[in-house]
Amino acid sequence: VGHLPNNRGILDLVTDPSTSGATLRIYAAVLGQGIFRSNDAGATWTNVTANISTVMSQGNMHLAVHNSGLGNVVYLMTLDNTDVLNGVWYSNNQGGAWTQMDTPNIFPGGQGAIHGAISADPTNPNLVYLGGDQVNMVRGDRTFAAGSQFTTIVNAGANNTAPHADT
Repeated sequence: VGHLPNNRGILDLVTDPSTSGATLRIYAAVLGQGIFRSNDAGATWTNVTANISTVMSQGNMHLAVHNSGLGNVVYLMTLDNTDVLNGVWYSNNQGGAWTQMDTPNIFPGGQGAIHGAISADPTNPNLVYLGGDQVNMVRGDRTFAAGSQFTTIVNAGANNTAPHADT
């Protein structure tokens, strides 16, 4: 337990929605260092990168958290150094271990650093949403079998509607 590395950039910072005050839980994605968690509003930090350390030095990272009576899940999407998605991960034990999900092709334009987004579903801990470039938005369900975890939620998957091309 210690401080965040001070010689690296913070790529993403999210809080656990069920915590507050002195026990606020925060997750930070630190460039080239991994994922860190604080259980005391940022006073101390623990590296919770665990089994995904090989993807940490490759590029950008985005985080999302779901916490309800149904579960507590941290989601992570990692990009390679060409800003293309190279992994989607989840942890249901606050970063103690990570499980990889399918990797959908949501950045055909290679714009992951500026047009990437991730959001955990607010009511279902098994669902995560990813936004990419060129009208690519998907919903992931971590309970589905590998190879079928992500489905599109634009165009025919959304009553023929779509957001702006760059989410």
